[in-house]
Amino acid sequence: MVAKRFPIAGILLLVAAGVGLAQVPTALPPPSTVPTPIPQGFTTPTGPNFGNSGGGDPLAQGVVSYGDFLTSENLFVALGVKRDRIWANSTKHGAWQRQVLPNGALGPIVPMLSPNIVCFQAGKQIYAFSAYTGGWSSTTIEVALPVEMQLAEDVLWFRQDSRIYTYCAKPGNWSTVDIARD
Repeated sequence: MVAKRFPIAGILLLVAAGVGLAQVPTALPPPSTVPTPIPQGFTTPTGPNFGNSGGGDPLAQGVVSYGDFLTSENLFVALGVKRDRIWANSTKHGAWQRQVLPNGALGPIVPMLSPNIVCFQAGKQIYAFSAYTGGWSSTTIEVALPVEMQLAEDVLWFRQDSRIYTYCAKPGNWSTVDIARD
């Protein structure tokens, strides 16, 4: 049996022993390998603190990236072309909610996702969206230095000096404790 190749409108059609097999080129590579366009000179949050607590791959928590569109178990996230705005949509609420970088904040937005939280830092502001509440919330930190956020399914936390900041997705609120003063 000899397979014959017939090019038909960009599709390779294989015919072998009377059985036709068609291979159609896909428009996108597999989701986890789609490169995310990042502006020059900016790094994305990767490594042991991206996507979950204690290390590991964010894709292990079901986060899938299509470049400017991300999904997790309960969230859809879309980034503006200039990465100066972000929309989040919860499967529990079904409505897109927009967050725009405040005037003077340095961009671009580089989000981190878990199944129920999407978050990002913009200068002294840390923003988080909850899949449970369907809304954005923010907290202000003392110094506009990048923070090392730890993200799990329903919680986000980080430390800056003696202050510990936490965000809980179920109530959708921030809490802070200063362990040197309180």
